[in-house]
Amino acid sequence: MNRIAFEMEIRPLWNHYRKDNKWVGKWDPSWNEDKVMEDFVAAAYNLYEATSRNALKLVLLGGTGIRLNKELIANFGVTGANGIQDQATEVHVTAEQQLRTEGTKRPVPSVPVVEVGSILSEKNWTPLLNDALIVGAATAGQQFQIALENGYHHLWRDCEEFVQWKADPAVRGELEKLQRMNCALDLLNRHIRHNPRLKKGSATQCARDKLSRDHALQSSIFFNMRGAEFYKKVWQQFFYENLGMLWDNKGRVPRVLARELIGLSLFGYKPEFKNMTLGFVKSKRAPQPKFAEYVKLLRELGMERNNRAGVMKYLSGYLFGDESAVCFPEDRNFSKLKNRYLQNVALL
Repeated sequence: MNRIAFEMEIRPLWNHYRKDNKWVGKWDPSWNEDKVMEDFVAAAYNLYEATSRNALKLVLLGGTGIRLNKELIANFGVTGANGIQDQATEVHVTAEQQLRTEGTKRPVPSVPVVEVGSILSEKNWTPLLNDALIVGAATAGQQFQIALENGYHHLWRDCEEFVQWKADPAVRGELEKLQRMNCALDLLNRHIRHNPRLKKGSATQCARDKLSRDHALQSSIFFNMRGAEFYKKVWQQFFYENLGMLWDNKGRVPRVLARELIGLSLFGYKPEFKNMTLGFVKSKRAPQPKFAEYVKLLRELGMERNNRAGVMKYLSGYLFGDESAVCFPEDRNFSKLKNRYLQNVALL
């Protein structure tokens, strides 16, 4: 869609964006003024248009930390269609451009560092601009992926261990078997190292070789069990342990990632669960992305009212097929208490 068509689609939604995001109206300058809103719409179009030229056909989603990570910036680049938002991001971009100018040989893809990258970093940011990223990339059929920041890696491993040992008895049994074999193999190897006179064809050596083959086979069986369903459980546990990725409980407001995921659900994207990777691929029968439909769904879910229970319920259903998968515990309890209260009222 060209600039004129973009502006014609957005103009009827001006008041919806203003009403649903009143905090932006308190900025200086405020988009409650038509001239300022026109500038924000222009910035949104610049990003919308740039997404069609994304070098990797991939958009990385996540917290603010991903646009401060120099390795991610070097490999995936930033958008910067209206200029770079963060000073720290600009420092990393400048440094990376300098290294490339100097011809430094490094194993990085030939992706431009700025203007058509995969990480959002934009001046004149507003919820409208963020929506332009999702609508534009979805229109172009690009893939999306949640990028984990470095600080999340330990949490991921903890969640993986939790699923292995507590949430999945079948996996736990195979893991325990594998660990027993590993301990036995370690003992045999130490015995052989401490007894160099043992002959190559001795019973101990033969036992070690057989156990080594069995261990390799068992490892293959175990790791083949860790498919999409396994990682779906790990991702569910990961989100539950880190609900702040989706909802700022202190500020009592939804995170931008929650808004983005709602857009992906609307535009026909299906989650794909892998090891430390959560990707989203567009289905063949996906609808044509429209800003009006996006705004309508956000309002129905109560985003402007900060309806935590409704938003988290919707995201739980979208991601995991279970409306209580990543809800806050008190929201679950409240729902039960509400139902019990209604039942008691009915008996009066």
